[in-house]
Amino acid sequence: VDKLGIAEFKKLVESYFDGSIRPMKRMPQWKYEDWLGWHEQGDGNWFLGLFVENGRIKNDGDFKLKTALRALVDRYNLDMIVSPNQNVILRDIPAKNKLEVELVLTHYGVKLADQYSRNRVTAMACPAFPLCGLAITEAERHMPNLVDRVDALLAKMKLADTEIIMRMTGCPNGCTRPYMAEIGFVGSGPMMYQLWLGGSPGSTRLAFDYMQKVKDADMEATLEPLFSYYRSSKKRNESFGDFCARIGKDGLKEYADHYVPGSSHKKALKPRVLIQPSKMEELRKRASERGISIAQVLDELLEAAM
Repeated sequence: VDKLGIAEFKKLVESYFDGSIRPMKRMPQWKYEDWLGWHEQGDGNWFLGLFVENGRIKNDGDFKLKTALRALVDRYNLDMIVSPNQNVILRDIPAKNKLEVELVLTHYGVKLADQYSRNRVTAMACPAFPLCGLAITEAERHMPNLVDRVDALLAKMKLADTEIIMRMTGCPNGCTRPYMAEIGFVGSGPMMYQLWLGGSPGSTRLAFDYMQKVKDADMEATLEPLFSYYRSSKKRNESFGDFCARIGKDGLKEYADHYVPGSSHKKALKPRVLIQPSKMEELRKRASERGISIAQVLDELLEAAM
């Protein structure tokens, strides 16, 4: 695809089966769902999504997830499903057993997902040290600490409620999909990482390499100007990954090069636009048909017009 381009690659594929590939269908905007917490199944029973940090089911001190899962399966004969984000879903739980299930989890020190920060829940890291022979630095053992530091930096930058999909690997093989994350940390040396930016929250866009080598100790200083730029210049409801993709590597670098650490950036007020009621109804219809917001429809129309 990189060599031929999409159009020529399409012709090549069509030549193999002597037919034509139909045009792409417009799909609803992809939304990430992790199904953590309690949900009704639709048959009178419930399922419970449990957060499993980096997919590691273990006993560690007072945290005994492995023992808790064994106790629940033995007691209630529950089926388990492993999700693509390495979490566990317990299914077929009668409503009368919900409280008992939570008490078992509490007894073994297992928290429900809403007791963690949202960025901890959505983050993912590969095993790396000491289990992977390809690793050149830490990932699974280090990621929780780094996510907590990013959360603290976001709070400092007055972005405490910002959700960012983060991935970390101990080498460039990318086992946890860092190249599609909003922020990807890819091991490049001892406690040193490549920094990838611009993936989407739903992992539907590739990121770009922003920096090749960032020491772990310098991570906050590297991210602070990016968060500052995001806070001052993001569009309404624009994710961090979408913002980075829109600004691009050169734009982010230029801002970071002139950023003064600790400086305060106030967000400029956006001008208001009056829209006729008939036009507003048309916007609502378009947004509903495509499963997106009215603001996104307006952004697309303005970009097309300009």
